[in-house]
Amino acid sequence: MALRITTTLAFTASIVAGAAFAQQPQLPPGEGRDIVAIACTQCHTFQFPTTLREGPAGWRFHVQDMVIRGAQVNAAEVEILVNYLASNFAPGVNLPPAVPVNLPEGAGKPLVEQSCISCHDLQKIGNERLGRKDWDRVMAHMIELGAPVSPEDAKVILGYLQEKFPAK
Repeated sequence: MALRITTTLAFTASIVAGAAFAQQPQLPPGEGRDIVAIACTQCHTFQFPTTLREGPAGWRFHVQDMVIRGAQVNAAEVEILVNYLASNFAPGVNLPPAVPVNLPEGAGKPLVEQSCISCHDLQKIGNERLGRKDWDRVMAHMIELGAPVSPEDAKVILGYLQEKFPAK
């Protein structure tokens, strides 16, 4: 009886684990894929690189930041990794299916929906709660990384984010 229960539990666990693995986003083929699969998934899920959209400067920033934090990537692999990520996860490239997110109404909502979605999904924005200075820092960083936002639009977006997604 105990053997039957153990076997049934093991079989059920393997099916559940297989279904969970099948739902993981698949990384595109290319030089650098194995580095992402091994080094990045020590701390992140496969979903991490698939939800961000950065150019080479943005991905270099992330990779260097992760190396400083202990990612097991050697100097020769950094450029391979940056090239792979920038080629496969740049603004507008290989976008994952959008998760429906209903942002609160406000003057900057259309700009957020147009501008921010080119690099990441709206779920990322909807989950953030930051103070005024932190939103200013985030917006400056996004512009530094190449966000397609004019100075006038940046002010409207900032006002919207600060009002609708304040620190808790």
